[in-house]
Amino acid sequence: MFKSNTTCHAVLSITFEMEQRKRHQLRYTNGQRKALLQEFHEANETSERKFCRDKHLAYSTWQGWRLKEDNIMANKRHNRLATMGSQGHTTLIPFKDELLANMRDRRGTE
Repeated sequence: MFKSNTTCHAVLSITFEMEQRKRHQLRYTNGQRKALLQEFHEANETSERKFCRDKHLAYSTWQGWRLKEDNIMANKRHNRLATMGSQGHTTLIPFKDELLANMRDRRGTE
């Protein structure tokens, strides 16, 4: 009976630790991203991990921002928006205008 009680407490403590580690996903705006990147460069921090800990920012999020830093800083979209604006409808057929003109011409001749 003593072993099962100890095991039960160990399982409960592990479960409690797992529940504590769940992280709430945050969404940052363009302005927040730019401000944090600018602040990092002005602070002359040597450790990116320390900067992320101080700002309560996930390091994986920071890595993504650093990879896209040029695009983020050059983006002219409004700072309150969350996306950089490149999620539009992509053209599946690059020659669609010529194809459409050809189809209209053929329809007119028949």
